[in-house]
Amino acid sequence: MDLLDNFLPNKRTFNLFIMFLILSFSGCLMVAIRALITLNTYYFFLIWNLFLAWIPLFISLILIIEGIHKVPRICFGIAWIIFYPNASYFITDFIHISRGGYHLNHQTGIEVIVWYDFLMISLFVFTGLLIGFLSLYLLHKKIETKIGFYAGWRFIIAAEILSSYGIYLGRFIRLNSWHVVTNPYNLVKGVLWSFNFETIIFVVILSFFLTLMYIALYNISQLSKQNNY
Repeated sequence: MDLLDNFLPNKRTFNLFIMFLILSFSGCLMVAIRALITLNTYYFFLIWNLFLAWIPLFISLILIIEGIHKVPRICFGIAWIIFYPNASYFITDFIHISRGGYHLNHQTGIEVIVWYDFLMISLFVFTGLLIGFLSLYLLHKKIETKIGFYAGWRFIIAAEILSSYGIYLGRFIRLNSWHVVTNPYNLVKGVLWSFNFETIIFVVILSFFLTLMYIALYNISQLSKQNNY
């Protein structure tokens, strides 16, 4: 009940939760329709990635519960850090459009399926970012309330840097969140191999982008708290 009490009584947050479910269902429906039309299940991985994107949100709901003992809170905090990059990882899935093997249509110039795939992936990107940012926002406000304003924003910057690095490990080193448990040796080896100039550039650019997006959405969320719109 504590988990529900943190979430359901707040009508606006509950409406967001329902909206995310609708967006998630719409994305899965687009994947299913594409599979039926093309007889190709290539993009089914988007559904799995979406499932992973929901995990940090539920972990953050647990973390904001009052009265959790220190050790479980630390464990859930580590789990959140490990799974949070999955929410933003969708950004890198645009690369699959370039690997789609599309053919030009002599009348329209390009196949309609290309635009369908672009919109489908964009829907997953949009959904994943929103889910991730809500998860981040819940922890941000918790830290801000407990420790202070500046601590909250330091957390945001650190979280997006770590997330961007996690996305790099996932996209280029091909590591997954569960490798922490199932294959720690390859995880450590991959982390050691990943320290190079390319990694730094990728992490800086992506974390800058994600932080800007969060700040923009954060300020939009504050409009309802102001009398002058």
